[in-house]
Amino acid sequence: MVDAIRKFGLTHEMIPANITRTEKVWEALFEKMPVGATIRNLGNLTDKGVFKNNRYLDMLEQRFSKETLKKAYTHPVVLASALKVYEAGGNLGQSKLRWTAVPRVEDILTQAIEDSFEILEPTGKTFFYALDVSGSMTGGNVGNLWLTPIEIEGVMALASIKSEKNYFVGGFNTQFEPIASLRKSTSFKNATKFYNGSFGGTDASSAYTYAIKNSVQADVFVFFTDSESWAGRTHTSQALTDYRKKFNPNAKAIY
Repeated sequence: MVDAIRKFGLTHEMIPANITRTEKVWEALFEKMPVGATIRNLGNLTDKGVFKNNRYLDMLEQRFSKETLKKAYTHPVVLASALKVYEAGGNLGQSKLRWTAVPRVEDILTQAIEDSFEILEPTGKTFFYALDVSGSMTGGNVGNLWLTPIEIEGVMALASIKSEKNYFVGGFNTQFEPIASLRKSTSFKNATKFYNGSFGGTDASSAYTYAIKNSVQADVFVFFTDSESWAGRTHTSQALTDYRKKFNPNAKAIY
């Protein structure tokens, strides 16, 4: 089976169910495994002992290089989710698989996340990021990402901040305040430190109110929120209309 994998480029899905997936089988599979499949199988590879061999750790580092990640269109959120799952050693969800995380694999994943920020193509527009910091954003994981809303918005904001030249970042519940901790120099590990345990309602229009009051120029408003967006006196659509009239008639909003 190992010879067949190497000769014909067989993937994990092509191996019959009656074949035991031994360490040698997983080593052979790993040698030409695509980036996406590698991300999904880091736990399996660790459990089977593949990363006890420094050769395969070197191979993993090369596979997650900046150039390879760019070719594979690998998004920072995917890598951030993979790191969280890997660090948990299989203790998330209903998986029966358990492993002891290898420190160098964690280091490689962390570096891959930082590199994935740098390969995003900038738009050249001025962005205004509004991050929901209300209490509802801390509860539960989103889909199968194993990331909370707060973690996702932190990584998503960093992804754009690091790729764009001009940006403004703030957080809102019933009020809007600038966030100084999210900058180009902010590392992935600090992506969620902007959250200070805020609670209260959610008034997305407060972001537009702040931009109007402080004459903040923006081409694009980007909101990360769980969509409980109208706890204020002004509806968000009306607030955007007001901003367009006073500053930029072509301003767009993304929620």
